[in-house]
Amino acid sequence: MRLWMITIPGSVVVLFSAALVYNMAGGAPKPYPSPVLSSRHLVTPAMEQTALAMMKNPKLQFEGLDQKGQKFDLSEALKHGPTFVYFIMDGCPCSTDVEPMFHRLYEQLGHKVNFVGIINKGVDRAKHWATEQNTPYPVLADPDQKIIETYGATNSAFSALVSQKGEIVKVWPGYSRDIFTEMNAKLSAAIDAPVKPFDLGALPTVKTAGCAFEKPGKPASQK
Repeated sequence: MRLWMITIPGSVVVLFSAALVYNMAGGAPKPYPSPVLSSRHLVTPAMEQTALAMMKNPKLQFEGLDQKGQKFDLSEALKHGPTFVYFIMDGCPCSTDVEPMFHRLYEQLGHKVNFVGIINKGVDRAKHWATEQNTPYPVLADPDQKIIETYGATNSAFSALVSQKGEIVKVWPGYSRDIFTEMNAKLSAAIDAPVKPFDLGALPTVKTAGCAFEKPGKPASQK
């Protein structure tokens, strides 16, 4: 087989080959995955208004089964600290896109803040999601979307911070660099901790929404 790499300096080829072998052998640390999408849904003014309206609501309690079939009760979780809730759509690339960033937030603040994901499917899909994404905290099944509707989550990647008193501290209708910077600050304040630097990775600069939730059992012609 003829090689066509005569014009490339040999040292570059050697370095590249060595790096390739090193990575294949598992010697190099794997980079933390960062979200990258070729196209995005933008957060709309209506989504912003929905998020603001939810902050005026009374206490929004919920319970459900997680990926292990175990019961999660928000009122019980709040006895141990404030709780960060976010919403997942099964099969939505936006949910997959932002999931690593929620993990990163958990790694920084999960020692005092409860984290819980809510997925719009049953326990089997919650388990599948948690396994595929290696989610280190509960993912609750919400096939009837009762929790999703309770929180007014119109789209996936919608999230909320609930204080230990059960009150909504803040609702975010999507994700971006600014939003995660604010999340980091709000969650830190909720546990009276200093705000530490947060790696924003490849988060978008524009406010980005997830895929829109649809009513369970809605005919395809009406989607």
